[in-house]
Amino acid sequence: DKLQAVREGLPAFREREAFLSLVRRHEVVVVSGATGCGKSTQFPQFLVEDADRRGERVKVVVTEPRRIAAIGLAQRVAKEYSNNNNNNNGDGDFDDDDDEK
Repeated sequence: DKLQAVREGLPAFREREAFLSLVRRHEVVVVSGATGCGKSTQFPQFLVEDADRRGERVKVVVTEPRRIAAIGLAQRVAKEYSNNNNNNNGDGDFDDDDDEK
């Protein structure tokens, strides 16, 4: 589908296995890349998809400098993740909940 094709076209998508390998070997992994490369949308999904395959749950935190950016990011990742995992409710396991309101 179109969303998957866009996802596969992102530079981050080509780095999936290398990223997951680094995460398995290191306690902290810092990702940097150009705007639009997929670092904020794809890497969180890679972690959740990998955990799903292993039958595990995982919590992923992505920081953004502005609340509106964080909300938009959470909504986009939820849409992509739901689309890729046949989850029709549109929210996946992602949310923009802020416990300190």
